[in-house]
Amino acid sequence: MDRVPCGFLEPRASQRIANRIGAAWEFSRLVFASEDGSLKVDLAPEPKRLALPNTNITKVYLVPLGLSKDESIAWAPTFYRAKFGLDVEVLPGTPLTTKEMDMQRKQIVAEECAEALIQSHPDLSRDPTILLVGVTSHDMFIRSFDWKYSENYRENGHVAVLSSARLYPTLFLQKRNPELLAARLQKLLSKNLAILAFNLPMSSDYTSMLSGGVLSGDELDFMSGDIVGAEGRWDSFIHPSGPGLGVVAIPGKKAFWQLQEIYEPLLDMSSDVFDVDFATGLFISRKSDFYFDDEFPLQFVRIYNSSDNQSRAFGVGTLHSLDIFFDRAHGRVCRIDPSGRSTNPLRPRSARVRPIWAALSCSTGLQQSVFSCRGRF
Repeated sequence: MDRVPCGFLEPRASQRIANRIGAAWEFSRLVFASEDGSLKVDLAPEPKRLALPNTNITKVYLVPLGLSKDESIAWAPTFYRAKFGLDVEVLPGTPLTTKEMDMQRKQIVAEECAEALIQSHPDLSRDPTILLVGVTSHDMFIRSFDWKYSENYRENGHVAVLSSARLYPTLFLQKRNPELLAARLQKLLSKNLAILAFNLPMSSDYTSMLSGGVLSGDELDFMSGDIVGAEGRWDSFIHPSGPGLGVVAIPGKKAFWQLQEIYEPLLDMSSDVFDVDFATGLFISRKSDFYFDDEFPLQFVRIYNSSDNQSRAFGVGTLHSLDIFFDRAHGRVCRIDPSGRSTNPLRPRSARVRPIWAALSCSTGLQQSVFSCRGRF
């Protein structure tokens, strides 16, 4: 089947972005503009409704995070109500601070941006049936990966941050079509909402709406609005980790589940979070006992790990969230959480800084662990 991305252009008259798979054309953008660009008429047809599985998501909130004035997401509520049947609302923007910035790399940190979203909207972030998605124009990277940049970051199945920085057109003729950037951002947002709201996996077909991997703006142009792309069949994306299941149980509410581990407990003291790794049979449950909200919040969580046969603070295999320690793997100093997961590798901001570390064997790793360094992390 043919797959053709096209950015049609008739200067000072129309801007059109369309994809063709086989004989079918799909317009993601069709705009007629006045010669001076002051007046625009959106003539794009309503997107076709996709046949999707049921979802536990009741609402999607989009939050501009340092989003350029030239980039609008006001189109999103109408578009995703028609295409996905989702209730989408655009909230007022949240400003970025130096806390979210890595000044040396001149990029924002995805994990810090997700935390900023959560802190700015604590009530929304506590509800697993709500998606909270930040959209920024700043270049972004994920601190826990070695990637030079990232266009999207998803956390705990209901928080995400998207960056449009790498979506800007680079070729001369592309730059003359102002709708091209908006079309690319729309495709990136559609992919992430489909994954988060409907538990859909990624595809190795780069013409699928769920095309996996780190994508450039030019590669995004090939993505269509359909789950199955030009290959005509589902082509699963290779994922390094095995399949998993996350379940949130809140008294009086319908159980929420997703096809990936949730990892972090909710702030709701009445809720229980369960994670299952199908590849290993690992079962982990998490329960929040208390949460103190302050400048430095404190949350105490009991965690049961089915693979741990040791007697711990709360019985066999049951630890608490403060039982963390440092370890070193692949040249990095990492924080090991009570479930045994390596998180947030600590990297010096200068190559001349060498950390000094020690993780001694002990029953409670935090008490005997030592981490010190010269310089900033």
